Amino acid sequence: MKIRTDFVTNSSSSSFIVSITFYLNSGGAVFFHGEGSDDGPIDYFEGQAIVKVSPKQLGMAKDVDELIELLKEGVIDKDAFEERPDIKVFESHRVIENEMGEKNDPYDFIEEIRDRIKSMDKIKEIRISGNEINDEEYIREYIYNRVNGEYTCIIDGDYGIGDGGDLVFDDANSAKRIKK
Repeated sequence: MKIRTDFVTNSSSSSFIVSITFYLNSGGAVFFHGEGSDDGPIDYFEGQAIVKVSPKQLGMAKDVDELIELLKEGVIDKDAFEERPDIKVFESHRVIENEMGEKNDPYDFIEEIRDRIKSMDKIKEIRISGNEINDEEYIREYIYNRVNGEYTCIIDGDYGIGDGGDLVFDDANSAKRIKK
């Protein structure tokens, strides 16, 4: 059984911002930023943005193909459509039109990983952050440093109750907590 460990607000309507960043030894980065809401489409998520794969799990992948499979299995658009709930965000091309009419394809992130990260040795650090926005901000940033093996969580804000999204890592409690 999974226990929710992060991100909830006191409102019945909320938005959840997810950022996934691979910092490279060369100094560059490969970055995904998506927003989901329980009110409907905002950015890359039609429903609730749920991230089940931790940066440590990604960082310990044996190769880039395994890392991509972990991303495909671990980032969910929950309750996106009544006829097809729980869509895997990075599984395939899926163009989403946001409230402003802009079209986004989350699979572009996977293609950028394939283009820019040829081996796991190219990755210095992996960060996954989630930010619940409503009356206040609640942010959690999980960081796995592949160089020294440190796994940390930076906490900023307090918990509330809501369901715009969540980070539900099996290994969240093993991260060293740092309160801002």
